[in-house]
Amino acid sequence: MKLTITRLLFLVWPLTACGSLVEEQLLKLEMFGVSDRASDSEGNETPDFQTYVLTGVALLHSDGSTRTQLFDPETTTVTSSFRIIDRAQLIYSKAIKDLVGTQYNGIEVSFAESIVGGNEERSDLSLTLSSPILTLSRAFEVEKAQSLLLEIKVKWGDTILDAAMSEPDYELLLNGK
Repeated sequence: MKLTITRLLFLVWPLTACGSLVEEQLLKLEMFGVSDRASDSEGNETPDFQTYVLTGVALLHSDGSTRTQLFDPETTTVTSSFRIIDRAQLIYSKAIKDLVGTQYNGIEVSFAESIVGGNEERSDLSLTLSSPILTLSRAFEVEKAQSLLLEIKVKWGDTILDAAMSEPDYELLLNGK
């Protein structure tokens, strides 16, 4: 007996009501480089990649003093080293279903101070971040059945001069804002 497309849809449709095809509620961190010029850059070349090591992700509570630590490299077996390019790379994700209804004032992402990067000509340039902690200061609430996307835009345009790479600027966006 042949199974038609219509019959197949009638078999699959009830599964969506059961929640079996529903996505998990996550906090996702994506990071990517853009050719926008960094504010202090004095170079004449732009990197093709940079390698970072994630050392922490925390949600900052509305009381200003409490933090919910989501990522700690000492208690997590997930690799924390990643290479970014000019397209969004998923660098971290965590289920946040248990945090529904909680108000937060920001998200803090921290990295190791040392970054390696380069382009086609030089692939071993390094720099030390002056501030390895990036903070998005914006009030938000974890809502039921809604994932959160934190985008970290690395403005690395013209940060390479000769054999040196200078620090890029960072812009953090939560759900595109």
